[in-house]
Amino acid sequence: MVPANIPVETWRKNFRSLVLLAILGVCSAVAWVLAWHKGAPARDAREILSAIRRQGIKHYWPQNARQQRWFFIRREGNVVGWEMHHRQAGADGAIGGFVRRENAPHKQVRLSSRWRLSNDAEQGEYHSQQVVLQPPQVKVTEAAIELRDRNLQVNQNIDGAGFSSTTAIPENYLPEGLMTLAMREVAQRQGRAQFKMVLDNQKPSPPTGGQTPLFSFELRYVGQDPSTGGAKVETSFGRENPWITILDANGEMIRRYEGNTEFSPATFEEILQRFPDAAEYAPDGETTAMVYPAPITLCARA
Repeated sequence: MVPANIPVETWRKNFRSLVLLAILGVCSAVAWVLAWHKGAPARDAREILSAIRRQGIKHYWPQNARQQRWFFIRREGNVVGWEMHHRQAGADGAIGGFVRRENAPHKQVRLSSRWRLSNDAEQGEYHSQQVVLQPPQVKVTEAAIELRDRNLQVNQNIDGAGFSSTTAIPENYLPEGLMTLAMREVAQRQGRAQFKMVLDNQKPSPPTGGQTPLFSFELRYVGQDPSTGGAKVETSFGRENPWITILDANGEMIRRYEGNTEFSPATFEEILQRFPDAAEYAPDGETTAMVYPAPITLCARA
């Protein structure tokens, strides 16, 4: 009922104004909630990285831990290569690692990377090289990254061209070497988190204006694997097909799927039977001395 002392037209205008204000308030609240949820993965990534820096990598990986894991690379059930992961802590409290991958037979791809981080993950170095042998062509892609004082110094060799760039790291930047650790934390939270990294060998992007390009990717817990009981974590790169990594109870990789490519666990002896050249990466061989504790020198590029 319209009050007797207020003209009907005035009352209608006031009522419409109140309704519009109410609608505006609801729309603003919805927009805020959507924005908050959209930014949640990046916030979760910052929380995970903050915890790692605060507690130190040794909290997750014991100081004297030394680990080497081997995997067959399979496509359509056929073994086409191998991959090895090595990680070891040093006397100075830093932790280093090494990854080697060799693919065949259509074109041989050799990928090697090594990393080294301080216990608080604030200082570190990383170097990677990918060589694609498809006679008569040989294609080499390299990246060298130095993390110092919240800044990156990056040198890249992409298709024979050298690039040097720098950038200040965002709060959700994931240092090289901590991917499986980040997956473990996402799995334990049964959530998702959005990180940023430098794209080194997989479709690397040249810098523009001396600024290092960073790419975003999301880690998401997608349940338990019924065959192993391990946690499944999806790695999503935008429109690319996501990867699925299965982790054991300690957060270590059991198996990984990249499209139609499967990385399945193997022993060093099994790898050696098929790929004798892998002998140089024997668990007790010279690889350990090469991987750690030697510092990584950034490659100089023109």
